[in-house]
Amino acid sequence: METLVENRSAAWQPRELEELLQGIQEHYEVLFGKLSANLSRTDKDRTWSEIVQTINCVGGNERNVDDTMKKWCDWKSRTIMKDGKRRRFMESSVEAALPQKLHLSVFEEKLLSLVPKSRLIGVPGGGVDTGPLKRPMHENDTQDQGEENKRPTLNGM
Repeated sequence: METLVENRSAAWQPRELEELLQGIQEHYEVLFGKLSANLSRTDKDRTWSEIVQTINCVGGNERNVDDTMKKWCDWKSRTIMKDGKRRRFMESSVEAALPQKLHLSVFEEKLLSLVPKSRLIGVPGGGVDTGPLKRPMHENDTQDQGEENKRPTLNGM
């Protein structure tokens, strides 16, 4: 049990979270943009390193890029889930007061401003995926299945 405590990193301080959020706001296009002739993996890595450097300057903890990226992903995921719960609560109970645990902090509101709206509220019309199939439907049927186990195809054969 002692090794778990020794290996655990220090809790993120509000000032560190603020620097993380500010760094991602300033460099969002570089960090999450598509790789191209103007944007390479090296550019992304360098930008993450700069953000970690500023976090380490204000926080005093020795954060690394992997831990910082994981913190961002976890924080973003938890905030999106919290926002979803808040939205559902507000839609279902108009007159009830919003519980304190569903209130968003200033940092969480800034974080949500970076997330695409379709990620927060979904795609209009139900969010049905109409993209191309990854493989043709007939590849799902196999030739070695017996007639009683064979799935029907679109033409009924």
